[in-house]
Amino acid sequence: MRVLVISNLGLVRHTIEQTLQLDAHTVTTVEGYQQALDVLRRDPTIDLIVTDWLLKGATAFDLYQAFRQIDRVSDQGTAPEPYFLITVTPDRGSSGPITRLDGNAESMIAIGCAGILTKPIDKDELRIRAQAVAQNRRPHRPSKAAHTPQPLPGQSSDEVRLAEIYQQLESLLEQIQTHESSARDLLEKIRRETPHLVN
Repeated sequence: MRVLVISNLGLVRHTIEQTLQLDAHTVTTVEGYQQALDVLRRDPTIDLIVTDWLLKGATAFDLYQAFRQIDRVSDQGTAPEPYFLITVTPDRGSSGPITRLDGNAESMIAIGCAGILTKPIDKDELRIRAQAVAQNRRPHRPSKAAHTPQPLPGQSSDEVRLAEIYQQLESLLEQIQTHESSARDLLEKIRRETPHLVN
């Protein structure tokens, strides 16, 4: 998987790069907004962007809006939009750490194009989150659901519809199984670190 890391701190960039390279991801690191935009214009195949929310002269939302204007066509066709993993420093409230986000960040999360990673960055969590993105980008093997069932002689329209629903459920089950391992790892990590919240 191809990853772009954006941070104004060299140590943070280096740590994230070294961590992701453990899983053979190809990582490019830059310091700010304009450099990131230049990389995205040159390379339409970036799958994951790990970025600070506040960039030099912009925010991650500004970058999201700008890259959507870029023609993302490669030799393999139109590349899917990259997923944003936004790193934030939690504020300390009276009831514990609270991460305050503005409406733009919440919108990105709501439409499924971004997630939050709190600082200091946990290397295991970073690897799990990146692996989940990589699995989602991997082409799914052809399934029966990719083809509309042809009615057999004597089959009613209801039976054909039931066959379609069955195949759609089979396909959904395959996708769930693909992500199950990463999801279980992340749940186990949350259980270990915040037992008072999940027990």
